[in-house]
Amino acid sequence: MCCALQEFRSYIDELYSNDYQKCQEAMVCLKNAVIGSNKQKASVVSQGIVPRLIALLTDETVPLALRCDAGIVIGSLAKGANDQVRQLILYGTIHVLLQLIMKKNSEKQLVEICLRALRSIYQYRYAPTDVLHSNNGTLTYLIADLASPNSSIECQSCIANILVPICHSYIEQMLLCQAGAIPLLARLITSNHLVLQTPALKCLASMCFTNRAVSDIVCATSHDDEMIPDILTRLTSRSRPVEVQLTAARCLTYLHRSGSLNSNDSRIEFKTLPCLARLCTEEFDEDTRATAAETLAYLAEVTDLASPNSSIECQSCIANILVPICHSYIEQMLLCQAGAIPLLARLITSNHLVLQTPALKCLASMCFTNRAVSDIVCATSHDDEMIPDILTRLTSRSRPVEVQLTAARCLTYLHRSGSLNSNDSRIEFKTLPCLARLCTEEFDEDTRATAAETLAYLAEVSSK
Repeated sequence: MCCALQEFRSYIDELYSNDYQKCQEAMVCLKNAVIGSNKQKASVVSQGIVPRLIALLTDETVPLALRCDAGIVIGSLAKGANDQVRQLILYGTIHVLLQLIMKKNSEKQLVEICLRALRSIYQYRYAPTDVLHSNNGTLTYLIADLASPNSSIECQSCIANILVPICHSYIEQMLLCQAGAIPLLARLITSNHLVLQTPALKCLASMCFTNRAVSDIVCATSHDDEMIPDILTRLTSRSRPVEVQLTAARCLTYLHRSGSLNSNDSRIEFKTLPCLARLCTEEFDEDTRATAAETLAYLAEVTDLASPNSSIECQSCIANILVPICHSYIEQMLLCQAGAIPLLARLITSNHLVLQTPALKCLASMCFTNRAVSDIVCATSHDDEMIPDILTRLTSRSRPVEVQLTAARCLTYLHRSGSLNSNDSRIEFKTLPCLARLCTEEFDEDTRATAAETLAYLAEVSSK
């Protein structure tokens, strides 16, 4: 018996047969037809077969194999297009699946099939989360019983994935806490199974986001005598899968931003920051870099962790982090909104080269071809000294060569953007002589090349 749904209408009719053998054969054909074919899935839904599938799934007098196959078909439909999944929801499929999952005497095989279908449905944003939250006993049973260490990896994975989309609002997060989600997540994030670890980390990140109450609970919870923040810190190691590193760092970021971890906590300063900085480099794919950069911006925002009260190491890390994430116009404007310019104004006056050098590089990148940022820079001061004046001081031959050169580049870009006039004395009597001096054979080849390029650029702009 075969597989193209519309060509074999007869076996669709046999799904309604009281002869379970015929019904089973028809169900196998249906199962084969819908796997991987949204067109066939749509045909099944449009022909009104879903109620029959639900009836077979829930009828305890029906052979287990047939019930399981009905559940598998429903699970396949749950992976279909939006319209098909919406229809499944309208048929009350979520309630049906939950009833079977919650039944104490349900066969384990059937429970797993129902959990897989439920997991698929909840990958769609419009799946109703209130169904799961309306009865706290449902969440408690899912977490304490079906996701227990004695359950199969498949069961635990399904529960972990189901929790991810139902933990975004404050009320949802608090209900999950009451149901025992935090100890479960603490255990799952230590698992060697990525199918458990990854969704558990995602759920934990969502629950900690802007929720101080949950974050405090997380920081006070341990698994095998190890506190969750320490577990997360381990997971930021470069030996872990990239997604694990990134999501663990996001969790720690949200714990910090909620106020549950201090900015001078070594786990933030020496683990989270370096991890996110590393994930911003070109070694990683674009999505990873974007998420890492966004998380970094949120972690620092920007002056928090780079405040004068933070350690030099922490401030240096923030300064170095900003350098690769300030090249596009959008990145530059976001950094401005986050308070980057006053921070950079302070750092470029530092006596610590580990702060001054990356701050100058970042300032140069942000001013390059961006008039809006350049105007902000020219209007910003530190200790009653305007940034262009600070930069002018830094072009002095008494400063380290890299500081002189980068300060001169900053002034060049401020001039090129139109924020400094061509007859500005800081350009004519400081920037030009500095660059000309750095072009001489007294300096190394890279310095001479960069100085010459900047000087040519400055001269080109000045002549226009």
